[in-house]
Amino acid sequence: MVGKRVADRIGVFDVSGRPRVVDDAWVDREEVSGLAARLSDVPAGGWDAMFATWWSWRWAWGGAPFTLWSRSRVRARVTGQGRLAIRTVGSTREIAVLRVVGEVSESWLVQRVGVVTPDGRFVWLARNLNLGPVFDPGYDGLCMLADASWAGALGNALAGALGVPYEGNDVAVGGKG
Repeated sequence: MVGKRVADRIGVFDVSGRPRVVDDAWVDREEVSGLAARLSDVPAGGWDAMFATWWSWRWAWGGAPFTLWSRSRVRARVTGQGRLAIRTVGSTREIAVLRVVGEVSESWLVQRVGVVTPDGRFVWLARNLNLGPVFDPGYDGLCMLADASWAGALGNALAGALGVPYEGNDVAVGGKG
């Protein structure tokens, strides 16, 4: 289409200490490659984030090695094929991963992403509580699809980085079955 401009939403995160958003803006697609070239220390592989329209970002992920950030710290980092280092309050431990799981609760209130270990344990890495279905009488399936899309994006990206399958309990989280 002649004359129609296309833009991408670009966020710049500073992850040198406590993660924070440096800038968040819509940038003309033609300018994106030039912007990336000027940011010399952008990790390979790009980044994505759970960023609601009326809340600040909650989770950011991507890079090489693939990393999951919360607003306060690194939550997890891929260390190899099927291997993940998970950071909890006081320590970091490495675990083997068989698959990545994403789910939306039946009430639509909780979306979360985790991994399944060889002994069958679920280790939940990222979670979001969404009260929209409780307080918004107009909240419907389209709202839930928009709110839950981060879980599918994160789950699929994490599974790809780990080289393991991704499973979701609903198409809203990008599940393949």
